[in-house]
This record gives sequence, C-alpha cells and structure tokens, in this order.
Amino acid sequence: MHDVLISYSHKDTTIADEICNQLESNGIRVWIAPREISPGDSYPTAILDGIKSCTIIVMIFTANSNQSNWVPREIERGVNYGKIILPFKIEDAQPIHGDIELCTCTQHWLDAISPPLEANIARLMETVKKLLDKSGDAEAGYLRRAYSQLSPLGQFYQLANRWAKNNYAYFVLESLNEEQKSILRNAPKTIEIEDEHVQLFMLEASLHYGGDWVYWSNRIANKEILAKHLVKMLTITYIRPRYRALYLMQNIDKSIIEPLLESSELKKNNGLLQMIDKHVFTKTFGEYIKKVSKSDDHEVASRAKTVVFEINRYDGSGDGIDVFPEL
Repeated sequence: MHDVLISYSHKDTTIADEICNQLESNGIRVWIAPREISPGDSYPTAILDGIKSCTIIVMIFTANSNQSNWVPREIERGVNYGKIILPFKIEDAQPIHGDIELCTCTQHWLDAISPPLEANIARLMETVKKLLDKSGDAEAGYLRRAYSQLSPLGQFYQLANRWAKNNYAYFVLESLNEEQKSILRNAPKTIEIEDEHVQLFMLEASLHYGGDWVYWSNRIANKEILAKHLVKMLTITYIRPRYRALYLMQNIDKSIIEPLLESSELKKNNGLLQMIDKHVFTKTFGEYIKKVSKSDDHEVASRAKTVVFEINRYDGSGDGIDVFPEL
C-alpha cells in the first residue's frame, strides 16, 4: 500500500523527485514511476496497480502534462477508482487535454506558480497529510505516527531504498536536506544498521558531505563491494569525496582494487593511476594529503585541509594510517 502516487511528465522529473523526497522524509509512502517498476514488468499494469494501491494522486501540472501520454490516463483511472486527485500547478498553463480538464474541473488546484517552490512543496505536504487523515486510512496514519517517533536517522532507510532502486543514482544523494546532512556529520556511532544498502548509502552520503566516512566504511564487511563504491567515487568531479575515497582505499588489498580500475573509465587516467600506485598501495596517502594541505594554491589547500581535519576527527584508531595533529 502507498499513500500517494505522483503523476507527472517525464520532462518534469526533477520537481517530481523533489516532491517525492519531501513526502517520504515525512513518513508518507510514495509510488512513483519508474522507481516502482521492476525490469520486465508491464508499464501499464504496474501503473494501474500503483493507482489502485494509493489514496491520493498528486498531479504535477505543467505545459508538459498536456503533451504526456501517461498523465491524462493516470488521472482518468484515478477518478474511475475513486482516488483523491490533488492537482499541483507549477506553471501558468491551462489543461487542454480532455481527460485532465474533465477529471479535475471540480478539484481544488494548489497554485504553486509563485515562488518560492520550497514553500509551495511544504504546503502540498501539509495538504496531503490532512487529506490522508480525512481519508480514514488508519494504517497510513499509524505508520506516519510511528515514523515520526523514530530517530531522524530512520529517514535514511527510505532514502537508501530509493537510492538502490535508482541504481545508486547521484541525484538521491543531492536530495538530502540540511537536517539530514547534519545527522550524517553528528550521528552517534552506537547506532546499529545492519542493512547493507543503508550502510552503503550512509558511506556514499558521508563521502559527499563529510560525515563519518571512516566509521561507515568499517561497517561494510564485504571489501569487494566497499572497493567498488570507493572506485565509483573517483569518477565524480568533486575533489573532497575523491580524497576521502582514496584515503579509505589504503585499507583494501591491491588485488581487489586493480581489476576495478582496469574495468572502469579510470584506466585512461594515467595521472590518477600513478598517484594510486605511489600513495594508496603504499599506504602513504595520509602523508600525501597533508602535503597538499600546505600547498600555495589556497583553493587546493583548503580542500585538503578539510579532509585532514576529518581524518583527525573520524580516524582516531591509527590502524597503520597516519593521524595528523590539528592544523
């Protein structure tokens, strides 16, 4: 069962993902395509099942909705199955498709044309909560109350599930709000998370935002899986996540890392491969990053100093890896 199905044009994916993230962060169960559709499944059948299983259909309406093949059908089917239709209008456009116009002519539209978008999404979320309470969905109400009583870290279970279903997509990491980033940086190490997908999500999110990436890497027992995700970090453009990943790679056998590098796009990056051979496989990357932190290039030095500071903060065990004094 789901609380909400999001109906949208594929051209409006960015806003749909943001709405999905905000709803799920507040304990509302969301069905959204293509995330909920498994490979090999019939697209129309899966969408129809999603409509049947939800209470509310949130229609993100833009000019693209009029051109969509799916949005009009989803709204028509939603009305047919007695679902609550909640139009969320983010562009000054009028419905010209017959099914959209006919099926929403008696609905109250949420006008989200005027900025800021974040405030409009917050208003949408409150409206959804009120409609769910009125719908008499006792199970949904119970789950939302139970969810709200969890530590905020519990939100990462839903985010990690969404991340895994989207093939570990970077946009899910980018969807974290400031509260979630703060939790990453300050979450107590006593929290027990056994789910591997959640552990990997916490690791990658920490590598991006400066959470306790040493702790989360130590929680992952399968070093081959850990190495795969660390090598993936080397393909992004941001420098700090790459520094953090290289530091952690020192604790993984060369025999595991080398095949992953050879099978990736990194095999053409001779400079990076030479640096890995010189400083990672010899377990001297700590000394290397410390030297970089003293570079005359202020921007380069600043990035390296951040990582050195995090090494001091998160890796207090030594474990054969240098821990530097405070800068």
